[in-house]
Amino acid sequence: MPQIVINTRPVERAAPLTQHLQVAGLIVVDMPMLTLRPRQTTDLDIALMHQWMAGSTKHLLSSVQLRQLQG
Repeated sequence: MPQIVINTRPVERAAPLTQHLQVAGLIVVDMPMLTLRPRQTTDLDIALMHQWMAGSTKHLLSSVQLRQLQG
């Protein structure tokens, strides 16, 4: 049975992964689910990154994602 991978990367970043997976013999379905938009890095983002790099957290979230989780 063929192995199928769904590549959800944004269109502008999907091609290299799709090509690599196809060379490896996998069937790839490109289904972009993300849109990347630039934004300013905040002091909270930097603090969260330092925590992540120090190993004090297992997941790296941006300050925007953190605010969304906090409601």
